[in-house]
Amino acid sequence: MNKFFNISILALLLLGVSLASCSHEEKDIFDKNSAERLSDALANYSNILTDKGGKWALQYFTTEKEQGYVYLFTFKKDGSVDISGNNTEVNRSLTGNPKAVGNMFATRSSQWEILGDNGPVLSLNSYNPVFHVFADPAPNNEGHKGDYEFDLMKFSGDTLYLEGKKHGTNMIMVRLASDVDDETYLNEVVEMSICSQCFESLFRNYSFLFFSSRRQHTRLVSDWSSDVYSSD
Repeated sequence: MNKFFNISILALLLLGVSLASCSHEEKDIFDKNSAERLSDALANYSNILTDKGGKWALQYFTTEKEQGYVYLFTFKKDGSVDISGNNTEVNRSLTGNPKAVGNMFATRSSQWEILGDNGPVLSLNSYNPVFHVFADPAPNNEGHKGDYEFDLMKFSGDTLYLEGKKHGTNMIMVRLASDVDDETYLNEVVEMSICSQCFESLFRNYSFLFFSSRRQHTRLVSDWSSDVYSSD
């Protein structure tokens, strides 16, 4: 009887220690409230975007039906961002001619911030004619259906995974060296897209985005073939 009683007491003591340990672990995990954790996440993503020169290449898609575009961003700690593009839509936006053909390279500055809305959101919150043209409404109220705010889903290995906040399109943004020249980089993207036309039959229905670790230039082969990044 005494033996059974001693074993029972020991079991209760061990259970008490286990519960105390769990309670302590739970306290450590939730040592900050949700507002504080979100604030930390916003600051963390702001630091990620401006770190190491703040230059990034975005693989930008509007919808599954439209070709993709590569844009370069240079995020600055003062809340400004330089956005560079080289495509027909840039040409049409800056010339005001909706029927313009041919690529145009341009860089324009605007503003950015990280917002908190059920998680961190990258907001390009002032109009940039190089980029926001994809979010402009068209006469038929359709337009490109592009996003200019993005849910920041994950950061891993110098790659940011984004999702368009309004239309839900998945995209990636890859960090570039700070000394990459925007015009040279995007000109090579256009050249590679033109070269990819000869591989259309081989690579239809597949899309590859390859960032060379040595030269950090984009290589894109896709099922859009002749339409991607090239002029009309």
